[in-house]
Amino acid sequence: MKIYRNGKEIVLTDEEIMEAHSEHIKSFMRNELITVYGLPDEEAEDYAELAYSHYTSGNGYTEYDCIEWAVTIYDLPNLELEDSYLLLWPKGTKKFFSSLDDAVFAAATKVSFPFPAYEQIWILASNDKGKVVPVKKYRSSDLLLEDLWKSLTDVPFDPDSEDRLVLAEPWFNFPAGTDQEEIWAWFDERYSGGVAKLMFPSLFNPSQKEPSETASLLDAVEKKVFSMHSTNPDAFTDPDTILADLFSKVDMQLTGTSEELFNIYRRSGDKQAVKDLFLFFTDISFDEYLQKCIEETASLAVADLKS
Repeated sequence: MKIYRNGKEIVLTDEEIMEAHSEHIKSFMRNELITVYGLPDEEAEDYAELAYSHYTSGNGYTEYDCIEWAVTIYDLPNLELEDSYLLLWPKGTKKFFSSLDDAVFAAATKVSFPFPAYEQIWILASNDKGKVVPVKKYRSSDLLLEDLWKSLTDVPFDPDSEDRLVLAEPWFNFPAGTDQEEIWAWFDERYSGGVAKLMFPSLFNPSQKEPSETASLLDAVEKKVFSMHSTNPDAFTDPDTILADLFSKVDMQLTGTSEELFNIYRRSGDKQAVKDLFLFFTDISFDEYLQKCIEETASLAVADLKS
C-alpha cells in the first residue's frame, strides 16, 4: 500500500497496515473508556487492550460490545476477587470460585463441546496490584479440555477387585470408583483429536529435529559396543541382554533387539514419539536407557580386561 506524506511516497507492508489498524481500534476504545465511562488514563490503556483482545477473538462482537464487556470487568469490586477466581462466559454471565481447578471444572459444565464459533470463556483473578486480569482464556473447547486433562494427572487411581484402575476420590463430574476407561471415553468423545492425542501429543505434533543430548548418547553407546566387539568378538554386546534387569517392570513384552530399536530411532521422522512410547512401555526414559548402556558396557569392558 502506498501513501503520500509531505509530498513523499511511503510504501507500507501488510504487517504495518495491520498494526496501524489495530492501534486505531485500540485508540478508539481507550478514548471511549475515558470519555464515556470515566476510566483513568492508565487503566483505560489496560482495559482497551483487554477489549481489543476480546474483539479479535473471532466471536463476532462489535467494538462497542467489547468495550462494554471490558467495563463489566472493570466495575467488578477487586475485593470480591481476592483469593478467588471469576468465571466469565458469553453475554457477561459470571460466577465466583475458590480455586482455579473449580473454575475450570465449572467452565467445562457450562459450555457445549465443541464451542459455538461465537463463544469465549475467561477465568479472571486479581493480580498483585489488585487489578482484575485474565488467568485463563479459552477460545476453543479443545483448550479447555486440555487443561481439564492436565488436572487429571494428579488424581489418584486405585485397582479395584477386578484389577481395573478406578478413581480413588471424586474428580470433576466423576464419582470415586469411576473406571479410568470411562473417563478416557468421555474425553475421546469431546476432544477433536481423541484421547490418544491427549495421551501422546508428540505423535500428532512431530518434531523432525533429533535432540542433541540423545544423539551424543547414541554415539557413545555405539562406540563402546564397537570397541567391546573388536576386543572380544564372542562377548555379548546387545544392550537388551546387558540390561535385562531394567525391563523386569515392563508390562508389555517388547520385541526386537536393541540394535533394531536404535535403527527405529535413527530412521524415525518423529524421534520424540519413539522416546515417548519407550517411556510409556518401560517406565524408563530413552536417554536414561542409553546412559545405562554406556555404564554397563564400560563396566563389562573393564571386567574383560581384568580377566
